[in-house]
Amino acid sequence: MTGLPEGLKNYLRTPFVMIVWVMETYAKNRARLKVFMAEPRVAKTFKIAVVATTFVWLAIAFMANPEHGQRLTDAVKNFWSETQSLSEQRKALQESKEAAQ
Repeated sequence: MTGLPEGLKNYLRTPFVMIVWVMETYAKNRARLKVFMAEPRVAKTFKIAVVATTFVWLAIAFMANPEHGQRLTDAVKNFWSETQSLSEQRKALQESKEAAQ
């Protein structure tokens, strides 16, 4: 029995190599981000940027004319309902996994 040719083995192995590479990169970046965000000035600057962006978007929402404001409201409601349905799907999946154990 000769087994699979080396080229075919490498071809079939490639997706797994890529998944491992992505996960290692993700873990390294999370560790770097944790160290970066641990610095007081960076964390404070990031929080200020998030709050400032929120206030800018609120100002845009309140200053928009009614028809554009309605489009924004509809978009936010649609986004929220999609987020809620995804959250419910995740809860149901987790509960089914727990019930299976």
